[in-house]
Amino acid sequence: MAHDAEKTIPNQEKRSYINPFLQIVGDGNEMLLDDTPYLPVVNMVSTDNSHGINSLLLQVLCKAILCTEYREVPFPGQEMTVLFIDTDHKLKVDDFAVELEQIVSGVATDHYHSLPKKVRRKQRINTTEQWHIVKRSLDRLQVVQVFTPESLELTLASLHRLCRINCNVNFVVINSINTFYQEVYHETGVYASTYMRKLLSTLIDSRTTALHQSSPDRQLYCLYTQHQLFNRKVVLFTRVTWQY
Repeated sequence: MAHDAEKTIPNQEKRSYINPFLQIVGDGNEMLLDDTPYLPVVNMVSTDNSHGINSLLLQVLCKAILCTEYREVPFPGQEMTVLFIDTDHKLKVDDFAVELEQIVSGVATDHYHSLPKKVRRKQRINTTEQWHIVKRSLDRLQVVQVFTPESLELTLASLHRLCRINCNVNFVVINSINTFYQEVYHETGVYASTYMRKLLSTLIDSRTTALHQSSPDRQLYCLYTQHQLFNRKVVLFTRVTWQY
């Protein structure tokens, strides 16, 4: 059993069975996709702050699916295939398209001005190419819409099957993972901490199964947002255990 990322893991397993969660701190500036094997957990402060969290999540997802380069021009992306499990339905495909268009346009403009004036017309990234970059990036985004607590639990439990069907998926994002808690509470009386622990344990178990069924060099990162219920912070992911 392992309780945190400091647990000793055999060298041959370190690459695949790392702790997939890390708490985000501050205002979100640390929420960057880089070479680190960890991705953050975002605590949704409140319903009133959901717009800010969704805006931040939109930026992270766009950076994840955006290409790393085009015609040897570097782009601020990771070219990852993302499985987005959406429970609150506030982020639309159009939002991703607009965000990507802005990023791509900015890179294209900077590239244009960096070129010698004589070759700008031929070597610039034109609007057709910009849309091609956006479209290819959107192709790497797979969205699963979840509307009931039962569907959420089933989706988390079958995550390994979804990842087996699409072996390119390497980033799983769950938006508002505890959004159905009030509904579940009225039916079962379960504590919020118990409910969250169940969801995260299911997610971790399914992720571990997916990695066992994949090639040894595959990475599968996870990120989720959660509502801060009862006006207090919940950091259950630091107490959830998982098997190696």
